[in-house]
Amino acid sequence: MSYFLRKDNEYVREINVVEGYMEQLLTYLMIATGKSKEICGEWIRTEFSKGGRFEMNAPVANINIRDKDTGDRTGIQVKTDKLLKLIEKNDIISSPSLTFYTPAKTKRSLLSIFIDVNIKTRGVIKKQMMTAMSNGDKQTASNKKNEQNSFKTRNNALSGAHSSQYTILYNKSTHSTLTSTCRTATSYGNANNEKLLAGSRHYWMAGIVINNILSICTLTEFETFQNCMDYYDMHYPTVAETMECITYSTEPFWGNASAMDHIEHIVENLTPIQRAAFVYIGDLYHVRKYNPEVIRGWLGKMIERVTVPATDDEVKGIEDNTTADLRALVALLRSDIVGPRNIFKVKEANYDDYKLLMATSRSVNNACGEYSLFIREIMNTRNVPISVAKIPDTIRRVSLVSDTDSTMATVQDWSQWYCGTMTGVEADNIADSMIYIATQNIGHMMASMSIQMGVEDTYLHRYTMKNEFKFSSFALTNKAKHYFSLITSQEGTLYKDPELEVKGVALRTSNIPATIMTKFRKVIKELSTTVMLGNDIEIVPLLEHVAEIEHSIVASVQSGDFIYLKTGQIKDKSAYSIPESSSYAYWDWWETTFGPKYGTAGAPSYAVVKIAVNLNNKTQIKDWIASMADRELAGRIEEWHKRFPKRKFTQLLLPESVVANNGIPKEILDIAAYRRIIFSSVEPYYHILECFKVMMIDKNRTKLVSDYYGDPIDIEPSELVGED
Repeated sequence: MSYFLRKDNEYVREINVVEGYMEQLLTYLMIATGKSKEICGEWIRTEFSKGGRFEMNAPVANINIRDKDTGDRTGIQVKTDKLLKLIEKNDIISSPSLTFYTPAKTKRSLLSIFIDVNIKTRGVIKKQMMTAMSNGDKQTASNKKNEQNSFKTRNNALSGAHSSQYTILYNKSTHSTLTSTCRTATSYGNANNEKLLAGSRHYWMAGIVINNILSICTLTEFETFQNCMDYYDMHYPTVAETMECITYSTEPFWGNASAMDHIEHIVENLTPIQRAAFVYIGDLYHVRKYNPEVIRGWLGKMIERVTVPATDDEVKGIEDNTTADLRALVALLRSDIVGPRNIFKVKEANYDDYKLLMATSRSVNNACGEYSLFIREIMNTRNVPISVAKIPDTIRRVSLVSDTDSTMATVQDWSQWYCGTMTGVEADNIADSMIYIATQNIGHMMASMSIQMGVEDTYLHRYTMKNEFKFSSFALTNKAKHYFSLITSQEGTLYKDPELEVKGVALRTSNIPATIMTKFRKVIKELSTTVMLGNDIEIVPLLEHVAEIEHSIVASVQSGDFIYLKTGQIKDKSAYSIPESSSYAYWDWWETTFGPKYGTAGAPSYAVVKIAVNLNNKTQIKDWIASMADRELAGRIEEWHKRFPKRKFTQLLLPESVVANNGIPKEILDIAAYRRIIFSSVEPYYHILECFKVMMIDKNRTKLVSDYYGDPIDIEPSELVGED
């Protein structure tokens, strides 16, 4: 039994929103007015009963129910309070999208059995993949990675099949059910990390603060919570300290003196134990702030270096109590023993070392056991983070990235607090321990979410959010879903050489010359390694490197070369529905204008070189034609544009065979949009520069690094600007 989870029978479904509302309303009136429970209760009964000012009248829901015999759906109307009672009484599964399903114990879907088998099989293959990685067998590891991905794809493909009415698995509600469930889980994961690690709550309006106070006051088991406060001799937050906790989370969103006065009135009327519950539950950040010795004691025991190995007789019992997450933590805590492999490989290679790892596992478990009362009353409570429905609008403090089924947070502040530095063995151990603690608490959140959905005990812990990778350094760019990082371990397998992870098409694009991308990946890996080692980054050498590339691009293009330009293809005319409005028009343009002088391209299809130019309007086209020394060429271009007066060009497609032999025509170089050409080749660098507060990206490319480093490039910063 994990110290971070409650017993299965302690997870209870509570979806009677009317009952919960009345309980919290009673608590609010007692706190706000100071009147007795009897007086406040009588007022509620009078005002909310039939004929009262706030008579309860549940809204009517339009729902479809399925006939048990035929499977046909029939629309009915039912009041929502009766619907919720029906759901609770019959253990009906309810998704966040408010789609309801027959419980598995009544009728189990064949597809769920299929998924179960795939999950188990994938788990076995992933373990084989990790073993191969530890053995340095890259080929087997790659094969097993592809194999486990195929099982993952089989499960994921069901979602798409459910969405397509052309498959036998079509089920209109399934995709929304899956998506809403994943997003709810991720919201809980993000909210958990924000509150647990940074003390940050999503108090986007004053009412949410009061709701959170009332929720904690009504759901907390104060008798056992009092035992926790007494046992660890924890500090009782004052009114001022409680208000400081609140304003820490409201200031990013709003400021309202009147609303804050009312909140302070509520806080003043709370008992000391109620204030403590509100400040501490689910919030290790504020526990640390007011009780640093408690957190230091727990973390100190978790990272304590064990020197006495477990005995042969003890190993089996320890293994049985070592979860996959704990095994991964132990590998990180004792990386000096594990090295570039995993615990299973250590067991095969050196059993004495393995016994020391098992002793470490027992030590971590014992540390959590010693603080089990603290874990239960601060973390494993009925209280969950507030306002997850609005979590996309929150302002994050520690959650770096998240997707529909994952969340990732940084704990560098915890290492800094405990060690005074973010690097070194002890700092890494603290970081790894905090991620472990946060992940385990998310497990409790997922169980709490699952029970409210009606998931039966057998599958209560099926939904998990584990940490597959450890990113020892991480850089998030200003462009959505673009980041890079260094992976140093995967599920307890330590990497001999950290692996660079790059996400986002702008950082991985194949349109950029291979020579630039190869160097770019090397540069960002060096930057990531520098950060991982705790060293400072020197920005000037990076800027000089980017400027050097930019100057070489201009020199290359001006010499007629095209190694830095993108390539493409003009297809046969029949491939385009409207040839005049497609790439095919570039063939006609070249053949009519430049072909007689520089060589024809022949009939499409053929390869082309793309060059950005400044022919964005009639004025620029007219000026270009007027500036040409070759008047015959100028005349042909002028005639072509008379035939197509609306045609403008931001780029030209030049026949690659002609350019390869003769270079880029000088007349085209005269209108080349060098700033766009430069940026398209070095764009990834500009995104990583923004990670270091060098903000230079704008739509007109008015600022380039080469404007400030090296000899100035003789091009106009405003080359994209022009008017008809």
